[in-house]
Parts: sequence; structure tokens; C-alpha cells
Amino acid sequence: MESTLFSRLDMFMAHKGLNDNRITVQSKIAVGTLGKQRRSGKGLSYDSIVKILRTYPELNPTWLILGDGEMLTTGYQEPINIKNLNELLKQQEA
Repeated sequence: MESTLFSRLDMFMAHKGLNDNRITVQSKIAVGTLGKQRRSGKGLSYDSIVKILRTYPELNPTWLILGDGEMLTTGYQEPINIKNLNELLKQQEA
């Protein structure tokens, strides 16, 4: 089975005991966004990904977007660099 952004997000949610509603509320994403995007088969918007990563700094952006590395970061993590996030998203699309 191919690992997708949503399958990885689901793994993180299971690890943290979260559900779609809780993530949307905590991340200040419009309610229903995750479910709607899941059903449509589309990925998450750039803004939604940034909000999730800022809300859960322990979530490794490279793992979430590309599936590379470990789910959780260890030790200090540089703050989210928007330019780097754009590069990760471009790699995902390739």
C-alpha cells in the first residue's frame, strides 16, 4: 500500500490520540476540511499543512509530506521555514 500524506497524518493522529475534528480545532483549520479533502482524494492545502505543523512541532515535516525519515522529530527542530516547506511540497508533486 502506498503511503500518502493522509495515511501518514492518520498514523500521527493515532499516536497522539487525535481525530479529524480535534486537529482542525487545535490547528485552527476550517471544520470539515480534513474530511472533505480525504473524500475528494486531494491533498491538503499549503496553509493547512503549515497550520498542522505549527500546532504539532514534534511532527516531522519531511516525514509528513514525503514519507522520509521518522514520524517524530528528536531534539531541537528549526522553526518551520516556509521556503523549505515549499521545496518539500514540490518534491511530493514530482
